Amino acid sequence: MAKKTEKPGKDQKSDEILDSLEKDVAADAADSVEEPVPAAQGEELHGMRLEFQAWPCDPDHRSARDVLLGRGAKDPSTVVLDEEIEKSGSALNLILLILFLGVAGVGIWQFRSVSSPEALAAKQAAREAMEKAHLEEQMAKQKKYGILRIESSPAQATVYKDGEKIVTKKADTGEELVGKTPMNMMDLDISQTFQIKVELEGHDPFEFAVAPHLWTKDAASGEYKFIKMIELTPNVCEYWFLYDAKKRKEVQFPGETGKDDCTTHFDEATQQGVSVTECTCKIPPEGWTPPEKKGEKKDDKKDDKKGK
Repeated sequence: MAKKTEKPGKDQKSDEILDSLEKDVAADAADSVEEPVPAAQGEELHGMRLEFQAWPCDPDHRSARDVLLGRGAKDPSTVVLDEEIEKSGSALNLILLILFLGVAGVGIWQFRSVSSPEALAAKQAAREAMEKAHLEEQMAKQKKYGILRIESSPAQATVYKDGEKIVTKKADTGEELVGKTPMNMMDLDISQTFQIKVELEGHDPFEFAVAPHLWTKDAASGEYKFIKMIELTPNVCEYWFLYDAKKRKEVQFPGETGKDDCTTHFDEATQQGVSVTECTCKIPPEGWTPPEKKGEKKDDKKDDKKGK
């Protein structure tokens, strides 16, 4: 410590007193500053290990402010620009959020409209209608074939298709077989129309047409079929007859005009509400000759026989 000056006496001047005080203050200040204890790097001081590094420790730290802010601190001049970028980014994020919510809302509405029971039922019906239309289109492009079944009474009548007699051959012998009733005509194209004729000796021929609308599909087999039952009319009859419920007896109509007379009686009886059976032909036995026509003489018949 520096030696302090003596207290000013009564005889000292003011200037001297001030000078003395300044010296004392300076001495006290010099005594209060302790000189640093020199120590080499890595030496121990009072039991502690001291290590010294050059400051700044990182070359990227350009100043104490950068050290406090952390490595790679931003230039103050860029702070304003970054704030503007952040503001624009926030606005963009807000716009994207609004768009996302709008798209999500539309998607939810569409999903609800599509997933409702009514919408699913309508969609299923539309799909089934489309599949059905496609199937019908494909089936229409394919040819369909059917089986024609012909039965006649009496049986063993000859069958013609489009004017040609139906003839088949045996596979083993090659013998020709004429198609007779009852018979099945196979593999007929149901999109076409066929003319069928049935003939039997002693009976009137019977003709009919097989048109596309007459075929029916068998639910069990899936085949198209058409069955025709024919009642052949004899052309040589001993007489025609029917049963009349009003007269309670069988009414006969002999002669060549017997069929016409029988038909007329049948029509009149049905109009009057009388129950009658259908006109039936009685086939004559062998050797039977038709009755004589009115106005025809026996001599004329004898002459005819002689001429023959």
